[in-house]
Amino acid sequence: MKILLMFLAAFLLTENIKAGETFQFAPPPFNILNLRTVDIREDSGLDYVSMKVDDIKFKAVNFSKARTVKKWESGGFSWGYNFGGVFGKGDFASGLGSLDSEMRMTGMTFGMQPNFYFDLAGKEEDDFSLPFYFGPHLNFSTLFGSFDYMYYYTAGWPPTLYSYKDTAYLTMFTMMFGWQFGIQAGINLGPVKFVPYIDFHQELGGSASSSVDMGGSSYSSSQSIKSTPLSSSPGFDIVFRNIGLSLGGAFNTMKSTSGSGKDVKITTFHLRWQTKFRSVCGI
Repeated sequence: MKILLMFLAAFLLTENIKAGETFQFAPPPFNILNLRTVDIREDSGLDYVSMKVDDIKFKAVNFSKARTVKKWESGGFSWGYNFGGVFGKGDFASGLGSLDSEMRMTGMTFGMQPNFYFDLAGKEEDDFSLPFYFGPHLNFSTLFGSFDYMYYYTAGWPPTLYSYKDTAYLTMFTMMFGWQFGIQAGINLGPVKFVPYIDFHQELGGSASSSVDMGGSSYSSSQSIKSTPLSSSPGFDIVFRNIGLSLGGAFNTMKSTSGSGKDVKITTFHLRWQTKFRSVCGI
């Protein structure tokens, strides 16, 4: 039975690392439109994220914040970060019979996204603008999971097979780094500004460590994460110009970082608000 548990734990560690690598959320940058040289803008937002890979679905509520400064005539720098809570569950079909169950997962994420931007068409007036941005990102996530399984053993003479339900607990920490770039368009439509955008991003690598507690024993593993193909997230914002509030969303289909080739579907809805103020010294 000890050998069987070691085999099951090794399988769980592999699947746990796949799940942790898959959930990496770097929200698209806030819209960067019509800043004057002496302006500083601070943005905040709430993101609702839905992610699906196989039969496991993740939900997340994420808080984002960014500070944008115009540094030269047609561009500047934006520093953003995000953190949030992750909630997930789904059918865990291992193909091993006694392990097939519903997996429950919770966790936390934190990320940083600095960006340089250049406005290809915009002026300081509140008119049409076409900012292009690019920069690196760094994401951390911690996931905790559990699921029930049947534990079988024999006892007595003649040997009799017994079973009882037990719970396996999983923990995972992931660090991933990459880069992103994209372009936005600010289009005035009366009292609102329509901002379609497309965001491209890629994970260049990272690391993951995982542990499983089951059957009274603990097992752990760690590994490096390979780079992923470049993926895109088309989306939009509707900005209410008079109050600095915006609503929007984005959709993305990407390949799992686990190397399985499976599609990961991510849908994001967000509510954002902004404060623009003038800096006397322009910094």
